[in-house]
Amino acid sequence: MCKVSVVIITKELDSKINETLESLLNQNFENYEIIIVCHKNSLKTLSMADVPIKVIEQPGTSRGMARNIGVANSSGEVIAFIDDDCSSNEEWLRNGCKTLFENGEIGVVGGRVRVHEGLPEFSQIALSIISIPFINGWSVTFSNFQNKREVSYVPTCNAFFRREVLEKTGGFMDTNYCEDVEICSRVRRFGYKVVYDPKVEVRHRWNIWNWRSFIKHFYNYGKGRGRAMIEYPHISNVNLSPLISLMSLLIFVPLVILKPILLIFIPMLFTFFIIFCSLYAYHRFRKRKYMIFTPIVMVLMYLSYITGLLRGILGWRGR
Repeated sequence: MCKVSVVIITKELDSKINETLESLLNQNFENYEIIIVCHKNSLKTLSMADVPIKVIEQPGTSRGMARNIGVANSSGEVIAFIDDDCSSNEEWLRNGCKTLFENGEIGVVGGRVRVHEGLPEFSQIALSIISIPFINGWSVTFSNFQNKREVSYVPTCNAFFRREVLEKTGGFMDTNYCEDVEICSRVRRFGYKVVYDPKVEVRHRWNIWNWRSFIKHFYNYGKGRGRAMIEYPHISNVNLSPLISLMSLLIFVPLVILKPILLIFIPMLFTFFIIFCSLYAYHRFRKRKYMIFTPIVMVLMYLSYITGLLRGILGWRGR
């Protein structure tokens, strides 16, 4: 059985990571280690466990660089990434490795990122609506696909990499945004497949508690995508949602100027789309509140995302 190095990056190592660690210490897997890379360690003692746990304090590092530091201090043939606000089931490592070694063409494996059951009702409803693929633009991060498939990227809150693939591609870029999308793009350019397996599952405690945090999350999400599109143009072929959003906006404005009647027609189409999504959400979740929430969630998500996307593109100044 191969050895797995589980890498967790966090700004401050404190008691909030306990649920993540507990889920990792209960894996139905034998040969693995846990490496935590943090800016600050406020948790002076860790629970005694049979699994080796290494803590590396490295202030001021970007997300991408922190992941590289974790890899450099690891010894496993497989590097598994999980975020400090995620927890896994006991088969997480076993399922990830099984899929990764199905054949030599697979370089990266990821899977479902479910909503943590401990989040408030608002979060459960909003994130469940966003999990509908044609609402989120078939995003791998949010969609929770039911079947195993080849994808363009997987989020690093739930990802398995062959060590040789990380070394061959040069590791993560020194950045705080889209490091997962960017490296998966390079992995695919090196001829490896990125595979999504629904059995490789984590539960995510999204930092979305109310409407304000919801808007902030998707604004920052769009802003990061906008910056990444400028700094790493090759990811536009991987992450199509930002490109589609931007192109739709660029096409919409000139059309309205040339034919003002479209100012009525296009919003009507969007309204029909929202109605369809609302009815679908009701059919899928069998609760009226989902049908009521869907239009609000969609409008706020799209507006905040596109605003952030434009801010990221127009405000980018390089390193």
